[in-house]
Amino acid sequence: MVQTTGLRPKGFPKMFGNDFFLIGYRVFVRYTNNAGKRLRGLYILKSETDKKRMEFFGNISPTIIIPLRYTSSKTKRSNRDQFKNIRF
Repeated sequence: MVQTTGLRPKGFPKMFGNDFFLIGYRVFVRYTNNAGKRLRGLYILKSETDKKRMEFFGNISPTIIIPLRYTSSKTKRSNRDQFKNIRF
């Protein structure tokens, strides 16, 4: 879970920056093949955001680079003691 501030593509002016909350579901895997070579990778299962704009622009990226779909969810975040509470 990440709260971004002013996130924009490299080289773009600050006016294109976006603030949004992002939740990413990822799995890190390790595998040793029959030849004994160790392989590893990161699979992105799903991403959620609290902004429709990020959902739209995240989904128009080429699926060769990022083969996933963003969804938007209504979230309510609060700080309590030393913990962050997130409700969907």
